[in-house]
Amino acid sequence: MNYKPNLKEKSEGLIVARRWGIGIITSLLGAGMLLSEIDRIKESWPDILVICYVALFALTGVLVWLWVWATRHELIILWRWLDPRRYKPPSDLRETAMILSLGVLLSVLFFASRDVFFYSIFFSIYGVVSLLTNQYLNKEILAAIEKSRQQLYDELLLHQNDRRLLLYNSAIDELEYYFLKRSHKLRHVIILFFSSTAFVFACISSKSGSDNWSLVAYVLMFMTILISELVIAMWRIQRDDRLRTIEADVDDLERTDVPTSTQ
Repeated sequence: MNYKPNLKEKSEGLIVARRWGIGIITSLLGAGMLLSEIDRIKESWPDILVICYVALFALTGVLVWLWVWATRHELIILWRWLDPRRYKPPSDLRETAMILSLGVLLSVLFFASRDVFFYSIFFSIYGVVSLLTNQYLNKEILAAIEKSRQQLYDELLLHQNDRRLLLYNSAIDELEYYFLKRSHKLRHVIILFFSSTAFVFACISSKSGSDNWSLVAYVLMFMTILISELVIAMWRIQRDDRLRTIEADVDDLERTDVPTSTQ
């Protein structure tokens, strides 16, 4: 079987960009910032807005961790199952800039969480950048999937009963469903809608001087992030469960010495 995914070797540029993004996050979130924030919280505790700030700050930390984990995990999945013919993954300045922008914005959200007005602004910007990045990367994923599928079909013409090829094709179908057919764009649009609504409430609070509107904005931002991450977590779990089953079947075939194809 000639179908052997090796995208990892071709994706060094994306790997480096991702490392830079993570490096920016970790460098901006040093011990000095954390200590100063702890002192600030101690001075104002237990003010309700400070409690909201702490909750949003903590949730932002979870969001950053999920971004770091998901980018690595999904690159590994693509490397594992795709073997596109005549395809070179993007690795120029544009991709680096997109990843670094997301890293910078996630870092800024930590600082902005103390004021929901600025948080809603930067989170909306983060949402726009995420949406544009997702659309761009999906075009690349589509190209890689189509070229990988063509490679598989060519081999299936020669080895029609090769179960491993059929399993790889099932894995590609699953990747296509998750990355290209799931409602990622709608999810981003909904996030943008609610973060913009939170910004409106924060503006009202600033104009009226009432903390109640800030409280509403904090709760809206918190629930928007929480629900959106729960939704995509459910999608990822479903994807990984299906791929795990396919992976187990491939492993079983590779452990046996019984021929799996008919010339």
